[in-house]
Amino acid sequence: MSETPVEDTKDLTAELLPELPRDQGDAELAEYGEEAAPPPKPVEALSQEKSQQLWAGEAAPADAGQVMPLSDWMAGVPNNVSLTDMSIPGTHESCSLHDTWSFGYATCQRWNLAQQLNAGVRFVDIRCRVVGSGTGRSFAVHHGDVYQKMMFGDALGQCVAFMAAHPGETILLRLSQTKSNASEADFRWVFENNYAAWRPWLHIATSIPTLGQVRGKIVVMTRDPYIGGLNLGSSTLFDTQDVWDRPTVAYKKQLVHNHLVKAVNAGTSRSKIFMNYASANSGPQYGITPWGYARDVNPYALSEVNRLYASGRRLGVVAMDFIDHHSAISAAIVKMNRTGRYPIALDMSGTELTSGPYNGGSGQSFNLVPQNDGSYGIRSKYFNSVLGITSDGAVSVRPYTGGQDQSFNVVNQTDGSVGIRNKYYDRVLTISNTGALTAEPYTGHTGQSFTLAPQADGSTGIRSKYLWSGS
Repeated sequence: MSETPVEDTKDLTAELLPELPRDQGDAELAEYGEEAAPPPKPVEALSQEKSQQLWAGEAAPADAGQVMPLSDWMAGVPNNVSLTDMSIPGTHESCSLHDTWSFGYATCQRWNLAQQLNAGVRFVDIRCRVVGSGTGRSFAVHHGDVYQKMMFGDALGQCVAFMAAHPGETILLRLSQTKSNASEADFRWVFENNYAAWRPWLHIATSIPTLGQVRGKIVVMTRDPYIGGLNLGSSTLFDTQDVWDRPTVAYKKQLVHNHLVKAVNAGTSRSKIFMNYASANSGPQYGITPWGYARDVNPYALSEVNRLYASGRRLGVVAMDFIDHHSAISAAIVKMNRTGRYPIALDMSGTELTSGPYNGGSGQSFNLVPQNDGSYGIRSKYFNSVLGITSDGAVSVRPYTGGQDQSFNVVNQTDGSVGIRNKYYDRVLTISNTGALTAEPYTGHTGQSFTLAPQADGSTGIRSKYLWSGS
């Protein structure tokens, strides 16, 4: 486009830096470190504690009123829903956190991949430069000239670690080449040979799948060059708005609006994934950085998503820069999706502990209260009832007495779940595939794996990790 930015958003660094430095050549190759080793087999799920550490001091987003927290929102979408029928938060230049010398024109995000994924992002955009020579070639992550201090294998590692801890999710990955001129054949060779060990985690197919077909997988999407997977250059598979080069802020807002409305109005004709990029960059000669666009376009996009809200409406992928600054947009987009698949949750509405599909009701709201012996009491938030497991293995519900039967250790497990174990008796809370609750010795089977979900009222939902209602 030839339009120039509106005056009130002009960035004065354009007057200080007439032009970005060009390709720095092979001298830069010394920067590139060794990639993290790929997993020889599917990695173990992260513990809950480790998952929280990935936020590096940032608080994970709250449930935002969703039935599932944003870290697991896809788990609540039925298996038979096609990716064409979904509304998916995404990020543009997902790994571009480092600016180095470009005065803000190379930075597009402040959250790393793990933080983005925990905040609900499920489309990521990774641009790679071919570095090295011969069979030692690999992909270094770049935004233009600027190396982003990570290799492609490191980015894959963050994605795989997330999915190992959240097996109900999928990640759409756009992979493209930047700052190298490898042929399609050479780029494909690097991908297929140097990243072959990651193949079990990748879904590489030419047709759009249902969510159930790709849970726990990275859906590969390529175009520049096309090396397999979903072809982003196909007008049969995708309807894309990606005007990024020097639009005015007002015009970019209009483009985002038009594509949101187009996606909604497509109705039942949903054979394509709509791709709507809220991102843009003018370069220093025109004076608007990616942040200069995001600070105005992102809140506008949020207001439009909220205005268009109706459960089950499809927006497609909405990809943004600086998603941390307006992170509420993730929850707003996610809320559009049709749900119908719910984890089985504990319910303590009176004198009996039962289970049923998670609904966020008062009976499914618990407080985990630290006790003097280092254990936790598991108490209903709204009823005068406390969970107990007796020495003979019976599950009890009664008012709090402080007895040993009401003392529990909440133990992190390798699949990312927690076990709920009585501190004094050899008994663990266990749920069967029919929803029956018992207390049994620990064996490590799926019925003894639970997740603790923060809820909007400050309580915690206790949900089976593996047992669900709905398809």
